[in-house]
Amino acid sequence: MKLFSLILIITSQFHADVRFQYKTVQISEIQLDLVDVPKKRLLISKGCMQKDGMFKCLAYSAFEKSAKSASKIDLTPPEIGAELCKKNGGVIVIAKFKNENENEISLCKFESDLSYIDLGSLFAS
Repeated sequence: MKLFSLILIITSQFHADVRFQYKTVQISEIQLDLVDVPKKRLLISKGCMQKDGMFKCLAYSAFEKSAKSASKIDLTPPEIGAELCKKNGGVIVIAKFKNENENEISLCKFESDLSYIDLGSLFAS
């Protein structure tokens, strides 16, 4: 029981230490909120973040898998993100940031749960 309590305390401290901010993008007529976690090099759908601070969605599963396979792909970084997106069942979409001069960003969209992740997060993981 003591070990279990200790693990929970460490996990809570880890999540409390993760800093993030929200960013909004526009995809056609859809407005989407993303969570930016710089320490993890992660920009992902806000809907993927659970109440406990953990992420759970297809986009995050792709992020975790990409960490293991990105170095095995012989392409340049933008191409790696696109390849990892397709390999994990996603499709590439272009979005525009709101309130940031409307710069464009490439995202990987997972149709079955409507989660999104920045292609840069896939190759930087």
